[in-house]
Amino acid sequence: MDVAEDIVGLSVPFVAGIAGGVYLVAALLSPEAPHQALSQMYMFAGISGSVLAISAGLMCLRRPRKPLAVMMLFLLCGLFCAMTDGIGDIAEAGSRAHVSGISALIDRTGFDGETTAPLVKALLTGDRTGISRNVSSAFRAAGASHILALSGLHLGVIYMILLWTTTIIGFSPAARRIRFLMIIGVSGTYAIATGASPSIVRAFLFILLRETSLLLNRPQRPALILCAALTIQLMLNPSVFSSAGFQLSYLAMAGITFVFPKMKSWYPAPAGFSVTKKIWDMASLSISCQLFTAPLVWLKFGTFPVYFLITNLIAMPLSSMLIMLAVCCLLLASAGICPEIMIKGTDWIANALIYSLEIISTM
Repeated sequence: MDVAEDIVGLSVPFVAGIAGGVYLVAALLSPEAPHQALSQMYMFAGISGSVLAISAGLMCLRRPRKPLAVMMLFLLCGLFCAMTDGIGDIAEAGSRAHVSGISALIDRTGFDGETTAPLVKALLTGDRTGISRNVSSAFRAAGASHILALSGLHLGVIYMILLWTTTIIGFSPAARRIRFLMIIGVSGTYAIATGASPSIVRAFLFILLRETSLLLNRPQRPALILCAALTIQLMLNPSVFSSAGFQLSYLAMAGITFVFPKMKSWYPAPAGFSVTKKIWDMASLSISCQLFTAPLVWLKFGTFPVYFLITNLIAMPLSSMLIMLAVCCLLLASAGICPEIMIKGTDWIANALIYSLEIISTM
């Protein structure tokens, strides 16, 4: 075959795969049951992706010259592309139901409706409609808008909660597999339920790769995990590269991966618990992120958070504590056994976070 015939012979099966995937997405897309449609979509995408990977591997090893094998490979490639692209549409449709359900649970828990409940909704679901203008202005002026915007930070805190709570299962090989399934399942469900923003997807990929390396007893290499997550996310959705959230998320993680360990080692770890060491670690984490993200923030938005170090030293621990306590309250409230002291404690932390940022915003 000449070049023209080769192009036709490859484009036709690829387009056929795209068409088949689009038709399957339309058939599975059900407004009445978006969660069931999403699970089916993941199943078909996983099957097509697995077959595609196996087929590509066999072709690389055996190098067949049969045109039919190459055409089938491009058919599978088109099907996989269409299926993974359709996941986002169904996830977006299903996320509204998840967010509304979590918001309703937050309202029923008994938090302070003027401050705590809207703040918890913003931190756990990304819904900032209940945040007052004064509070939003304080977060923005203090350089803490990233706390209100649902990001990998929030999934990271939930991941820490999952690590702590699943330790009761044990550390045997069978327990480790169960913990793996629970952590990945809950993290993936949360990522989908909150809309699967680029930074949330990045955090989920980090969790997936880290837990997989632990399960397989492989060494954890942060730089390798960073590059692998970046490659996978761009393969699934190349257009996300232009997203500011995607760029800032990976730049921040690059700072944490390459700069933070060096800065952290400048303060030798003393024997026992040290408050100054903890403060230095948090400051190093904040500075390492800013070194990579500040230039992009300046180029895109023309701003620089002058008091980022003070803000992060105060706001990050408080927001992490708020997320942890709020999640515990919601889980206990759903079972009808949440003690009043936990609700009051959540209210106190939320008020302390807002008050501290209001003070910083006036500096």
